[in-house]
Amino acid sequence: MVLALDKHGAPELKAPNNCSLAEAERFLVKNQDWLAKRLRQKFLFSARQNKYADCGKVRFLGKLYELRLVDSKKIIEVSDNTLLVKRPAKECAAQIERLVVNWYRKEMELSIPDRIKRINRYFSDRIVPQSVKYRKMKSSYGNCSSSGVITLNVMLMRTGYEIIDYVIAHELCHLRCWFHDGEFYSRLDSVMPDWKIRAGRLENEF
Repeated sequence: MVLALDKHGAPELKAPNNCSLAEAERFLVKNQDWLAKRLRQKFLFSARQNKYADCGKVRFLGKLYELRLVDSKKIIEVSDNTLLVKRPAKECAAQIERLVVNWYRKEMELSIPDRIKRINRYFSDRIVPQSVKYRKMKSSYGNCSSSGVITLNVMLMRTGYEIIDYVIAHELCHLRCWFHDGEFYSRLDSVMPDWKIRAGRLENEF
């Protein structure tokens, strides 16, 4: 017998044809703790995702906002617990997502440069990034090229600044140490002693 969650997140039990109902029930009882844990994880993962639709939910700086489409001159505006988004010509998830992601990018461009400068002062040298870029990335929080260009994932704006600062510190260390070796982690420890806690939060909240 196999117990799993289907593509919609619903519990699914697969059993051989000769399996009795009593055997299936015993199997479910034996694995109920595992099932409850998986359902909680599924719920938390779903709650962390942005829902690009009217009355959907969008995260910004660690807070969950209700997304409302409105007829407005402003593209996006924050009002209490609501994210007011200008109604696109084509009211679909892809268009709404594009508006939100572009807004994330603009918010990053306004707030992140000063945070990079502040964190970079904790290093004892005068090395600075060649430039900083912001874009949506599928499988990376950020990266640092060999030429000194730091790129940050705009979707980090779903998390709080403490977590974003960790990613910044991580990439500033790569500006000085290419590999994840002893020197790299020594530098990271010196500029951000609680980086492990922040890294754990990043895994859970991104």
